[in-house]
Amino acid sequence: MKKKHRALVIGGSGFIGRATALELIENGYQVKVFDQIEVDIHPEIEFVKGSILNKEEVLKACQDCDYIYHFAGWADMAKSIDHPAEVIESNIMGTTHILEACRKIEIKKLVFASSMYVFSNNGSFYKTSKQCCELLIEEYAKTYGFDYCILRYGSLYGPGATHGNAVYELIRQALETRKISYWGTGQEVRQYIHVKDAAKGSVKVIEDSFKENYVSLTGLEDIQTKNLLEMINEILGGDIDIQTTDDPHLRTHYMLTPFNFMPKTGVKLIFSQYKDLGQGVLECIHEIHTKIVQSDA
Repeated sequence: MKKKHRALVIGGSGFIGRATALELIENGYQVKVFDQIEVDIHPEIEFVKGSILNKEEVLKACQDCDYIYHFAGWADMAKSIDHPAEVIESNIMGTTHILEACRKIEIKKLVFASSMYVFSNNGSFYKTSKQCCELLIEEYAKTYGFDYCILRYGSLYGPGATHGNAVYELIRQALETRKISYWGTGQEVRQYIHVKDAAKGSVKVIEDSFKENYVSLTGLEDIQTKNLLEMINEILGGDIDIQTTDDPHLRTHYMLTPFNFMPKTGVKLIFSQYKDLGQGVLECIHEIHTKIVQSDA
């Protein structure tokens, strides 16, 4: 009997993590979930409780795994602006602990949940932490020789979503209060992707035939937020009070596209008087020679 490949889903109790763990089971993988919160996902899934901030727990959970999915970390973009230190510790240090485990064991591939916001000038410290994690993964993989895939997810929705998910919050407001208060103009454009479609793509990328290291997972249809709000309103009977408020100070999300042209140029400062390189080297030689003589005395 052919041995099943073993996949570890770090952060597997979360929205996309649960969906991906189930998709892995359906595709014949042996699955283990590592998370701080235990959720009953599937009887065949092994659960290990732990934190990505504990490097010993991470290393132990990663042992004997062929594939590692990293979905854990700080995910609330709006609140990240007020908690930069926590975001950095959770996302960057947590990812570093996972990368340290990857270099110590033999894995086939690491799959990291990033975001389309890595292309944007919005997204606050959440965006910045994802950008940093991508660079860390690239360097670790290059230095220590393991394969990786960075998944840049778009706007997810679907069953299993909770507070913090945009579509969930809009529907919850409508059902509980018959009102929707949306911080935006309604002109924003998104490509929503169902969580099950995102999970299928997340499993697809670990196949040997799939060689891309960077993959965007978004929906195929553009929709303005105002049309999404009207869709929810119409489905629920047409009596939902929709309110949009555009406050530039509260904007953490992009309007039409996450892609942003951000050239970073600098200037070269030139002094009218400066020390000649030869003179500078001679100065260093004198200093070092004096220290050697003094240490030998």
